[in-house]
Amino acid sequence: MLSGETAAGAYLIRSVTIMDKIIRYTEGTERYRKNPPIDLELGHTTNTIARRRWPAARACRRSARWPSTPARAGSPGSSATTAWRVPIYAFTPNASTYQSLLALYWGVTPILFTAASYEGSSIFIDLDKAILRRGLLAEEDRIVIAFGYPLKDHKSVNLLKLHKVGEKPPARGLWHDHAMTRLSRRRVTTGLAALAAGCRVGAPPAKRTVVDAPPRAVPPLTLVTYNVLADRVRVSERLPPLLELLARADADVIALQEVTDWIARLIHEQPWARGYYASTIGGRRAHPGGQYILSRRPILRSSAIELAGRQRRTAVLSTIEAGGVELTVVTTHLESFLEDGPTRARQLDQIFERLQLEDDATLLGDLNFGDGEPEEARVPAEYVDLWRALRPDEPGFTWDIERSEMARVGSFPGEPSRRLDRIYLRSQRTRGRSIEIIGDQPVHPGRRELFPSDHFGLAATLEPVSGS
Repeated sequence: MLSGETAAGAYLIRSVTIMDKIIRYTEGTERYRKNPPIDLELGHTTNTIARRRWPAARACRRSARWPSTPARAGSPGSSATTAWRVPIYAFTPNASTYQSLLALYWGVTPILFTAASYEGSSIFIDLDKAILRRGLLAEEDRIVIAFGYPLKDHKSVNLLKLHKVGEKPPARGLWHDHAMTRLSRRRVTTGLAALAAGCRVGAPPAKRTVVDAPPRAVPPLTLVTYNVLADRVRVSERLPPLLELLARADADVIALQEVTDWIARLIHEQPWARGYYASTIGGRRAHPGGQYILSRRPILRSSAIELAGRQRRTAVLSTIEAGGVELTVVTTHLESFLEDGPTRARQLDQIFERLQLEDDATLLGDLNFGDGEPEEARVPAEYVDLWRALRPDEPGFTWDIERSEMARVGSFPGEPSRRLDRIYLRSQRTRGRSIEIIGDQPVHPGRRELFPSDHFGLAATLEPVSGS
């Protein structure tokens, strides 16, 4: 009933919250731990292996588990249905598998991974390097690996390997079988996955209790938010500098507002844009209501919220993978009229209610209210306003009618310069290191009538919190 409500009902957030509570309670009971769900399709090799990984990991107190299934996500999917008590990491070199399949499995963390070679035992060397580089495990942690052998034959999962991170592969044996010849990157789409229950080799036996892993640190990230102005006002003059500005920003995440189809096309014609994932909804790049997110980090999933109000505003949410940590990025363009403060307050309520389910989140965009206005009170206390935190003595106007003739012409009667564009952050793992205004230089030096947009943008850098 609750699953149906999440698909077609009016109380999506409440339904998911209740489902989360039910699942957490159920999985915490002794009865569930002793009697996990039974897979009745054990005749299938993949399911059989998936069911055997958990006893192997539990008996050996493994630190992690990797399944591998060329061309499909069957192994991580089977693993996700067998109630693992340790994390599952699914490695794949295929972006479409990463985004459209692996990200949908409960309990599976997908990771994009490219091996230098897919022959012999070198795949395990490359895996170890990827594991250590991302900080997922430490050397000599023990893991359970499962994959389809031989890889080149596109096999379903049929093999378990107990592995120690960093161990030297045997000189001869299974991995030097003639069948393990070089494999093209295209053929291996799901790759390997992992299950971590935190045990070092040589450590005394641990008590069999479920312990939450410490939170991982979000790596340094640069964020940009910019309202690019959908109007075709002198577009041939202002759009090239705007696109060049985004290229120079070299940001990990770019959140844009007022993006139209023609602006999106121009963006994706730029060479620098090839290095970015884009917010994708329903299998297509999407900028509903003009909100658009680009990310150098893989985007796990994206969705949109229709906000209250006459102007049919939206918010776009994209969850990105950053060093094994998920960060939910939200961009929006709130109701614009001066008298619409109550509507903006309701819109903020909608966004922050949705973000209650996320551990780490940032809201950035054109919020259309200035300092000291009532809408600020609707922002939860745990969200840090990066401009106020890092540059408290500077006004930070991004709608500056004194400097920009475009802003002055577009302003409401009696409207002053205001700080309409903001970046809020809620995280125990990362914090703001710096923030600056961008796009505040006129297209033609010394002439204030034309800027890349009528708004100025913001660029911020996040850094890990010490000890996180």
